[in-house]
Amino acid sequence: MKAKAVGTFITALALSISVSIASANTTLPERLIPNPVGVSEEFAKFVESKQPAKFNSTPQTTEEWIALQTQFDAAMIEVTQLGMRNTG
Repeated sequence: MKAKAVGTFITALALSISVSIASANTTLPERLIPNPVGVSEEFAKFVESKQPAKFNSTPQTTEEWIALQTQFDAAMIEVTQLGMRNTG
């Protein structure tokens, strides 16, 4: 039984690696992704007002990484506060 599980795992791992390699360097056309069903109108407007981050380069220094993390933190704090205002 253990050998069958290991064999299944190895097969799944090999398949996932081959799929990752096959899809590497794939460019997808720009497309509209709709808001999830069931979100409030306020949250939908909030999501639509945000501009996606443009990742043209990877931060190279500790300071650049901290600045990037600060941007992500600020966005998540804003979302959390908006959610708390709408539920409280």
